[in-house]
Amino acid sequence: MKVKKYEAINMPQALEMIKKELGPNAVILSTRKIRKSNSIFGLLGRPVVEVTAASDYDFGAKVKIKEKGAIRKDEMNWSAARFESMQDEINRMREEMTELTIRQATGKEEKELLEFISNYDVLNKKVDAILQSTIQSKLKGFPVETVNLYKKLKLRSVEDTLAIRLIEFLEKKSSSLGESADKSEIMHTIISKSIKTAGPIDVVNGQKIVALVGPTGVGKTTTIAKLAAHYALQRKKKVGLITIDTFRIAAVEQIKTYAKIMDIPVEVALTGDDLSVALERLKFKDLILIDTAGMSPHNKKQMFELKTILTKRAVDFETHLVLSLTTSIDDQYAAFKKFRELNFRKMLLTKFDETSSYGNILNLSLRTRIPISYITTGQNVPEDIMTAESENIADLLLDGSA
Repeated sequence: MKVKKYEAINMPQALEMIKKELGPNAVILSTRKIRKSNSIFGLLGRPVVEVTAASDYDFGAKVKIKEKGAIRKDEMNWSAARFESMQDEINRMREEMTELTIRQATGKEEKELLEFISNYDVLNKKVDAILQSTIQSKLKGFPVETVNLYKKLKLRSVEDTLAIRLIEFLEKKSSSLGESADKSEIMHTIISKSIKTAGPIDVVNGQKIVALVGPTGVGKTTTIAKLAAHYALQRKKKVGLITIDTFRIAAVEQIKTYAKIMDIPVEVALTGDDLSVALERLKFKDLILIDTAGMSPHNKKQMFELKTILTKRAVDFETHLVLSLTTSIDDQYAAFKKFRELNFRKMLLTKFDETSSYGNILNLSLRTRIPISYITTGQNVPEDIMTAESENIADLLLDGSA
């Protein structure tokens, strides 16, 4: 890995220097503002931005000649393929050593290990059998039509306990309506009323500032571009963009490219003060969209820094938590709990086109009780995004199409 510090008058200039030398996939390690002066104490110097950046070492590059002398041709062509070949060989040797160690273990140790593995498998099967037996015993008391609705919900990855509760409530409702009641329609109503939706971003009553936060890789930057295009090009609103995602050069370049295509101003902010300046520059815009850096929900330092930037402002933000539908419900809910300290009031779900587990929309909605604003359906800008509507989601769960 190559690590280097850069000094520039402003952040855009620093990013350009880093991109030129380290490439678009460089990663920002740290940023700070300093005063550059020739005096001993650095007083009265001009303020500059100091950025520390890094890039992965390129195994495909040729070896540099550091001093005079002949270097063999094979050294000059040290490639990623040769590195991977060596890595494979090392891994194979490790596996052989592991197998040899196991074979050399005493008969007693080996017997205990096999017994433990066997007992673990048996225990897992018993737990699964008990769970399935409980579910099946409950289903036996329901009519065929109700059981088929349960199977539809399970096919869409609705959680077991939730699916059972839904059909129990269905039976209660349908019994009060008589035998002529259409259970599919009743279930559709139950689901649609269970899912909270937020509607689109409201830019009618004054300026709206919207920030998207969430884990790495959920598609925040592309979603920002979709929203910007929709409001600027289709709704004819004055839109401005701010990016706080300065950890990745590629992310800044991506949002700048979108902004240039749509002829929308974009500001880069490093600190809370920078964000205040950016907001002031965009004060005449109808809608300001803020893109933030993706982060692990477990990174407390990054979470604290983002919270400091977003929450300690005089203006009111509308913050949306962005989660991917390709993620398991347990990981989604874990991220939800970690990001709660950023005071979001809405959720935006992405990558709908990459999953068939539509039930996670219902799972997440009922676990969190936070309204869903949008669902993205692909990579195309601006068309692959739709306002979340509970009736459409119910259609997906019961019919597989909206």
